[in-house]
Amino acid sequence: MRASQSHCLNYVETQRDAIDDCIKAIKKNFSEMDFENAYERDTMEEITNQMVRVCTQAKSSLSDYTFS
Repeated sequence: MRASQSHCLNYVETQRDAIDDCIKAIKKNFSEMDFENAYERDTMEEITNQMVRVCTQAKSSLSDYTFS
């Protein structure tokens, strides 16, 4: 494998790890929130789930890269 291919793969893997860290932080922040009522909790849970879905899709799209 050429050095540039290795560098690119390393970069993609680093970004995938960063997305994992973001997902963990989003979930942690949600779990530490203090909600006023069930409506607020449900709304924030929906927003949190959407953010996690977007992050997961971004991470998945990075799997599509090949360097040959």
